[in-house]
Amino acid sequence: MTNINERNVYFGTDSLKKYFNPDSQPPLPLVELPPHLNPYYEDGVRIYAKMMTMHPANNVKAMPGMTICHILRYYTQANAHQQ
Repeated sequence: MTNINERNVYFGTDSLKKYFNPDSQPPLPLVELPPHLNPYYEDGVRIYAKMMTMHPANNVKAMPGMTICHILRYYTQANAHQQ
């Protein structure tokens, strides 16, 4: 995580690309499960859940899809310039 966007503002012609770039996102929060959801709480075990609802696309599977779309767009534009 090299380029954390502290203000969480994305601008410019590539703003959507920046928004979906994991390197420009703050870390996803971890939340400890309460005792009634953690059967090992009494044994001193703490379980944390990563809040994927805070993910930009609300779905981690969207990240490879976005990458594929960007690659496809690049090659489509490159091929158009060669013809």
